[in-house]
Amino acid sequence: MVSPDRGMVLIVEDDPDLRESLAGLLELEGFRTRQAADGLEGLHACKVCHPDVVVSDIRMPRKNGLDFLRDLRREVDHPPPVVLMTAYADVKPDDAARAGAAELLAKPLDIPRFVELLSRLGTGDLPQ
Repeated sequence: MVSPDRGMVLIVEDDPDLRESLAGLLELEGFRTRQAADGLEGLHACKVCHPDVVVSDIRMPRKNGLDFLRDLRREVDHPPPVVLMTAYADVKPDDAARAGAAELLAKPLDIPRFVELLSRLGTGDLPQ
């Protein structure tokens, strides 16, 4: 059974398999999704589809997640909350917070926590 609409999530991830998997999972949880392969595509998608929440990898070609987040906050009126995710320990939560991230998650993701976080962010229950 599909849950009621929980809003739109933009997934910015350069790994197409992970991007598709996350989209499928979130759609089963009642989210609408859009996808982008890197920060440049993600910035354009935010300007066009106005997602409720963005989930972005940090290490990507062309424009990494931190640069994407900084540009999003500078170029988009009322930017959505952004959850950054990484498989690398070199990015610290403080770095992500300074860039404006709502949260920094480690890969592999804790799926129940991930879905709960996106639900709360998408409804405005957490600070941006």
